[in-house]
Amino acid sequence: DSAEYMGIQEMALEPQASEPQDFKINLGSEEKHGESKDISKPAAPTGKEESSNLPSFLKTANHPGVCIMHLLFKAAAIICYFFLNIFISNEVMVFIVVILFGCMDFWLVKNVTGRILVSLRWWNRINEKGEDEWIYEGPKQRIEPNTDNRVFWYSMYLTTLIWLLLLVLKILSLNFFYGNLCLILLCLTGANLYGYYNCDKEQANQLQKYGKSAVVSVVANSLLNRQTLFTHYRIPVSYTHLRAHETLRYLVCRLLLEKKKT
Repeated sequence: DSAEYMGIQEMALEPQASEPQDFKINLGSEEKHGESKDISKPAAPTGKEESSNLPSFLKTANHPGVCIMHLLFKAAAIICYFFLNIFISNEVMVFIVVILFGCMDFWLVKNVTGRILVSLRWWNRINEKGEDEWIYEGPKQRIEPNTDNRVFWYSMYLTTLIWLLLLVLKILSLNFFYGNLCLILLCLTGANLYGYYNCDKEQANQLQKYGKSAVVSVVANSLLNRQTLFTHYRIPVSYTHLRAHETLRYLVCRLLLEKKKT
């Protein structure tokens, strides 16, 4: 009994090997049928989800973010012009804020959105003679009208027209303070519109030049091909063959000439 009692104590004292339990702490994950799905991070939005959050006229745009930037500061300047004096009674601050938005819009359109949306650019430099030189550049190939193109040009024309109408109204009402503000904004938007319009005209001239050169090359090639074709098919014929195709009139003339010679 004592031996059996001692054996039971030794078995109780010995560490019993047990299978380790696998405790997994899944932070933000779910496991199902051996597959894990991480739900701690939100799923990346697909293209359809991104386009669904955009306005309807920007869903077909190639650069919707650039289109929004192109419209943002224009809208900000106009909104501040009409509604900022409700929150700020100081007209000078309204003047400064609107001018700042207009300047930011001018820089953005000239250096960013014009080059991305319509592939046009213009700038001024001093040439070697010390004279001002205005450079207008556009793509050599014709760009098909798309949403980016329409957003760019429609907003440019509309903004310029709005500031022009506001300038006329302020002049008629003899409000020269806000008239000067409208004049400055009109100059900023009009300068960009004039520059890009010249770029578009330069592009049209380049296309006409390339078109004329292409037509000339096609005509020249066709004439050369026709000449080589006639040269290739030029077959010598005998005198008898030529005489066989003479009419009676030519034959009488020939006989008279031969008779005169003799």
